[in-house]
Amino acid sequence: MFTKKPIPSGGVNFLRRSLESERLTPPKKRNSRWVKWTACLVVFCILAIVMFSHRVIVSSTENIFRSRESGILTQIKNIFTKSKDDIAGAADNRINILILGIGGPEHEGPNLTDTIIIASIEPSTPQGGKAALISVPRDMYGKSENLGSAKINSFYALGQERENLGGEYMKQVIEEMFDLPIHYFIRIDFNGFIEFIDAISGIDVEVERAFTDYQFPAPNYKTQTVSFTEGLQHFDGLTTLQFARSRHGTNGEGSDFARARRQQKIILAVKDQLMEKKTLLRPAKIKRILSALGDTLETDMEPWEIIKFADILKTVSADTIIEKVLDDAPGGPLYQGFGADGAFLLIPKDKETLPRIARDIFETDGIYAENPRVVIQNGTAVPGFAKTIQEKLEELGLSVLRAENAEKQSYTQTVIFDLTHGLKPQTRAILEQTLHGNVSPYVPVDLWQKAQDADFVIILGGNT
Repeated sequence: MFTKKPIPSGGVNFLRRSLESERLTPPKKRNSRWVKWTACLVVFCILAIVMFSHRVIVSSTENIFRSRESGILTQIKNIFTKSKDDIAGAADNRINILILGIGGPEHEGPNLTDTIIIASIEPSTPQGGKAALISVPRDMYGKSENLGSAKINSFYALGQERENLGGEYMKQVIEEMFDLPIHYFIRIDFNGFIEFIDAISGIDVEVERAFTDYQFPAPNYKTQTVSFTEGLQHFDGLTTLQFARSRHGTNGEGSDFARARRQQKIILAVKDQLMEKKTLLRPAKIKRILSALGDTLETDMEPWEIIKFADILKTVSADTIIEKVLDDAPGGPLYQGFGADGAFLLIPKDKETLPRIARDIFETDGIYAENPRVVIQNGTAVPGFAKTIQEKLEELGLSVLRAENAEKQSYTQTVIFDLTHGLKPQTRAILEQTLHGNVSPYVPVDLWQKAQDADFVIILGGNT
């Protein structure tokens, strides 16, 4: 049963109910206006901060950027409207940057490049960003169709003398020799490097082995002694430069190739200090860094490109960075020679090897990251078999120290001796797959003594 409720006299006043409802509801127009004003204020503050920060940056970097687009507003617009996909090379998932180090004023040969590193970044992979560092020795023979031939470290100086285009000259030579587009270059001199490291509060570097250099360059063409202790060390700017430049160290650190590996360590340590320790999130620190660089650094990257590139670097794990040093070791891509003027040179052994290394460094990243060294012994009666396999393995990125005959030529199965005891699994897997070989569970003492410089010894059998 439903109970009827009496209708009030005069019926229902719908107009009154509507008016009461309006009085109970907050005025929408007024609220909307408040939201708009608040949003405008926030946007204004953000723009003010960005413009102020950008003006500070521009005032500190007048001589750094070679091709900066004019106008603060243009740069601000690019920061907000451009993405990391707009960086040169990003569309092909391969950004190549040439890193150059020179002595600078007050140093002998101020514009000769003491450091040459190709830094390649793949911004988009299933594992995040990936990076590779290829160190080019300064004594390597360089050749360009338009610029001629010379020791590669002289092309920057040549470009500076002619048209103040040292960076462009170096990019052109590297592009032609490696068949690789170089999208940007960054050049820094010794003084700027010291001030930069100090500005980011130094770096942490793992020194693999202690060494002393009794012939390190000192002012007025003198020498001094510098030493480094094994283990994790915190370096200031001057110590970092000494660690990077040392060429006559003891304990296996007395070569340009050892120096190149140390320079790669420094780049990784700088990345860690800038990215993982959030140095770039501190405005005061940024100001100090840029002020320190001044005339000592030069690049053809735009400010907005550097900001977007920093976002890419955040996704690159130090554990996945591939390091490659071009050298003249047996199986390496270079050999020793001399120029027409008698100058010592490291000469590419052919025209294909350097482009192959640059092209394939990510495709066989496990091999390049492990940087394996192999000895091949021919255990069959087939003449030249070890040399044939050497060429095959070098194409895969392995460095072959020696190709020689085994003590006997009656092996029916290929045997692989792993002198690393499993520390280079990618290389081991490639060798097993490519050569159809079996990994021996033990390494004979006499074989180990004869091949202490190798990671793997391969005795070729008839099944390969």
